[in-house]
Amino acid sequence: MVLVSADEVKATIRQGTEAAREGIKRLRQLATDSAETNDLARLTTEGSRDDDVVAGLTLLGDVQGEVERTVRRLATAVDHAETYAKRLG
Repeated sequence: MVLVSADEVKATIRQGTEAAREGIKRLRQLATDSAETNDLARLTTEGSRDDDVVAGLTLLGDVQGEVERTVRRLATAVDHAETYAKRLG
């Protein structure tokens, strides 16, 4: 069994939370980009009742919700990790 110090654990947590924050930043940019894509697609296909158009627009709309949920989950994970690191001293 390998034992690590509290400082090593905190350093690893810090690296993970920094990576998660970078992921959140990138996901927020993705959310902005996907919203713009969604708006353009809706304008471009306005009035179309084609099944593929409707399905595509639905999927584009779903992306926004998935990104927002993922950002919330990552932010919550960061909060928990930081709380744990603080308890380590």
